[in-house]
Amino acid sequence: MIMSTHIDDTIAVLITEIERRLIAARTAATAAGVAAQAGHRNEAVGTLLAIEEDLDSLRALYRAVIALHRAPAPQSPKSG
Repeated sequence: MIMSTHIDDTIAVLITEIERRLIAARTAATAAGVAAQAGHRNEAVGTLLAIEEDLDSLRALYRAVIALHRAPAPQSPKSG
């Protein structure tokens, strides 16, 4: 069960990081929307470009969570 607990803890940490990055991306998207509404197209697009790397990282974090979740449960060592 210890290995499963480590996996659960790792998944929780990864999800927390996903949440943090999504909040930052939402903030940037909101700022880009405000700029676009004000007619500042270059500023709006430039603001969105800043989140491109985070989107790639989010996808990698998501895939890590799914991979850990789908991994077979570890077998406990047999005593004897």
